[in-house]
Amino acid sequence: MMRRLIRGVLALVALMLMGSACASPSDRAPISTAPKEDPATTASETDSSSAPLTLRVGSYNIAHGRECGFDMRTLAADIVDRQLDVVGLQEVDVGCSRSELADQIALLSEYTALPYYSFTEAVSLPGANGSDGRYGTAILSRYPLQSAASHSLPSGKYEPRKMGCAMIEIG
Repeated sequence: MMRRLIRGVLALVALMLMGSACASPSDRAPISTAPKEDPATTASETDSSSAPLTLRVGSYNIAHGRECGFDMRTLAADIVDRQLDVVGLQEVDVGCSRSELADQIALLSEYTALPYYSFTEAVSLPGANGSDGRYGTAILSRYPLQSAASHSLPSGKYEPRKMGCAMIEIG
């Protein structure tokens, strides 16, 4: 069984979410702890080293759910219909008052059955009972994320901007 590793970096650069300084190793983005798929169910996909690899990648600016009435099922249905393997998401809320305190990336992971994800926080926003919500970019994947990191980007006098990157293991 041959393992393929995509070493390219999926960079999510949201114009509204870029940061202002170089990232340090402490800027590691959290990765979901979803269990890996059973190797027996994916063996046929990885046995042949000559089989071409098709990876369907999409990107969405979800505007914290505003355009779909904060119902992540609407966006999830589009992702599933397009059979995407990796999705870059911009303007994602996690625990923010304005988006009904939803963990939007966790909901999208659940609704799309894409079990692996990483979230990169760019800005803290009001949450529940005085706690902070988080606003940023995310990567959603069918395949395990070996590592993920966030990088601050120049923003001048505007809000902090960041991009998230991940190394995704295929096979």
